[in-house]
Amino acid sequence: MSVATGNFGTWVRFGASGIVNCLISIGFYQTALLFVGPVPAYAIGYAAGIAVAYVLYARHVFRTRLSLASLLAFALDRKS
Repeated sequence: MSVATGNFGTWVRFGASGIVNCLISIGFYQTALLFVGPVPAYAIGYAAGIAVAYVLYARHVFRTRLSLASLLAFALDRKS
């Protein structure tokens, strides 16, 4: 079973990773709110989201090796 532009399993892993990343980011944000104000808490949640997304997408979805160079490229290419 495949999707027009890729393997169906990749799409499932991509979607599942996005959900997990969202939940972890929210968890970091909510936990940080217990200790700091909303702006620093958002920054903590956002940074955690980038780090978690990088690891999940690189290792779990696309099954590539992690490296500092690819982490920086991933983090600096964020459009949102």
